[in-house]
Amino acid sequence: MKKTIAIILSVLLVMGVVSVVAASAADATVQIGESSFECSQGDTLTYTINMTTPKAIENGQFIVYYPGSCLTIKAVTFNPDVFGDDKPILNKDVENEINFNFSRTDGYDFTEKKELVKVEFEVTGTGTGKVNISDKAEEIIVCDVDDEDITAQVAFEEVGSVPTPETEPATGEVTQPETVAPTSPAETTPAATNPPAPATVKKVANTIKVTVKTKTVKAKKLKKKKQTVKAITVKNAKGTVTFAKVKKGTTSKIYKKVTVNKKTGKITLKKGKYAKKTYKVKVKIKAAGKKVGNVQYNAKTLTKVVKIKVK
Repeated sequence: MKKTIAIILSVLLVMGVVSVVAASAADATVQIGESSFECSQGDTLTYTINMTTPKAIENGQFIVYYPGSCLTIKAVTFNPDVFGDDKPILNKDVENEINFNFSRTDGYDFTEKKELVKVEFEVTGTGTGKVNISDKAEEIIVCDVDDEDITAQVAFEEVGSVPTPETEPATGEVTQPETVAPTSPAETTPAATNPPAPATVKKVANTIKVTVKTKTVKAKKLKKKKQTVKAITVKNAKGTVTFAKVKKGTTSKIYKKVTVNKKTGKITLKKGKYAKKTYKVKVKIKAAGKKVGNVQYNAKTLTKVVKIKVK
């Protein structure tokens, strides 16, 4: 009889240990960089981007992706030592994305590794996913103070952390797990379920915003070599963005001397002799559109006139 009781107690003790292990299993597993973080619902997961550039930069455009099924944004903080009160433009309203960009003519100094942005997430669901900065050419761009695209020369460091909750020190007292008499599992009949209705795709306008600046180049420099300027800034575009020179409706001779980069929108004036005046160039900017969850952002095309002063 004693032997039977001992066996029952052993089985119950093992069941208690298994229950504790199961209860402590992670709700979500999130990868940041080369590290993987096991998180429980209610935890705060911090994601930080550190950036190093070869020279001071004039502007930047970035997208950070995160798994919205298990993470919710709590706060987004930009480095106050770099940006001060001139905060970047931030958009958190797109599902599973954080879009931000900034621009300042006197530049930002990231020539030594500095924190760019810190995002705090709350773990609110279960599953797996990854938090990362986009590496797509149309979704990330960094230009130096001379308006040259130096994205390929920029070094990013992505760091994650989950604060460990404080725990009370052990007292040395051992508590036996509570035992419950085993019961036979009740037979259940699975409830009939209807197949879910197909998700409705909502079509909305593209959120692309385009701004244009007047640029100045020197006639003396143009005699020696071609000159390239970045006069067009695109924000919050959905889908691949392309640029094209518009010739229709104009007879200006400048169009024979000008090229527009299809991917970056930069305008290049060919080497040659130019009269000292203001030239106008029409550029077509198109966002191809993109589906995000159940939202379909339509394609959108804008035409802008860029003024280039030759002096």
